[in-house]
Amino acid sequence: MPKRQRAAANDAEDEPPELRSVLDWLRQQGSKFAGLQFRRGKDGVAAFARRKFAAGDELASLPSKCVLTADAASASEIGAVARASAVEWGVDAYCTRDSLLWIFMCVGRVEQSHPWHAYLSVLPPSPEPTCWPEEERAALSSTNVGASIAEARAEVERCHERFVAPLAVSLQHNERLLGA
Repeated sequence: MPKRQRAAANDAEDEPPELRSVLDWLRQQGSKFAGLQFRRGKDGVAAFARRKFAAGDELASLPSKCVLTADAASASEIGAVARASAVEWGVDAYCTRDSLLWIFMCVGRVEQSHPWHAYLSVLPPSPEPTCWPEEERAALSSTNVGASIAEARAEVERCHERFVAPLAVSLQHNERLLGA
């Protein structure tokens, strides 16, 4: 086996198990990680240089198809069904670019057949304050920040109740969409 292939094989063996699937997926899509190794750092998983790099050297490359955007989520079959359903149900105000991306990501995080599952399944929980546990939100409840969090959370809950929950039922009836 040539030296470069041996190094790549050794890199894959040393990768944290929780990242193997996403790194394999990225490589299958054409991503390259020239001279980088992924391993545990003091604050989680980190990329480390395996060699010296000169100014202008490429460290990594990801094809644009590996960049998840609101446009990509909206253009997906799930996005099309969500937009049509929102209009039909009279809740199109909740069918925003952000909510379509959120829905696409939620489906992809749990559905193993989803084309983005390898990536989405390794993301950490949302750091967004509306997702914080109640006791953490309560610590800010008497502040302006706490009021803003409560207001945003109420809007997310309305969106979920009126749009996302009915859409989830609709998508479950059309399992073909859950894979993309």
